Amino acid sequence: MRITAFIFASLFFMALASAQTEAAPPATKPATVAPKKTEPAKNPSDPKRLMIEDIVIGKGKPAIKGKSVKVHYTGWLYDTTAPGGKGRQIDSSLKRNEPWSFLLGAGKVIKGWDEGFKDMKVGGKRRLIIPSDMAYGKRGARTEVPPNAPLIFEVELLDVIESTM
Repeated sequence: MRITAFIFASLFFMALASAQTEAAPPATKPATVAPKKTEPAKNPSDPKRLMIEDIVIGKGKPAIKGKSVKVHYTGWLYDTTAPGGKGRQIDSSLKRNEPWSFLLGAGKVIKGWDEGFKDMKVGGKRRLIIPSDMAYGKRGARTEVPPNAPLIFEVELLDVIESTM
């Protein structure tokens, strides 16, 4: 529902902007508020920024920098020709039935995860489309992730715990 409203509002403002002539500028600048979480309208072949889509909004504790988070995830190489952008699967904690924990914001995971889990609440699920420079970049990762590969993850926040790491 939020996504539909966002798309409608975006189309409305784009139509409004294109209808304006080169008259005198308004006395004050209109405030623009970018949505925090957005759904990509199309799958860009090489995303340039982190794209976050809330699939399920959690109702529990928020994930904040300095707290340990316990998560489930499945990751794929990002491929615009594959359904949902999901190319070859690279890893899944769900397959192993082993949640994974890490300290949020400490740089112990790829930057797309440190940014993508921020402010998520326990019980929430997200889709993260991560540009290569916020993933493994030029180095890639083992044999699973080639250099300069964007990634897509579906993640679930299971718990936020006081840091003991």
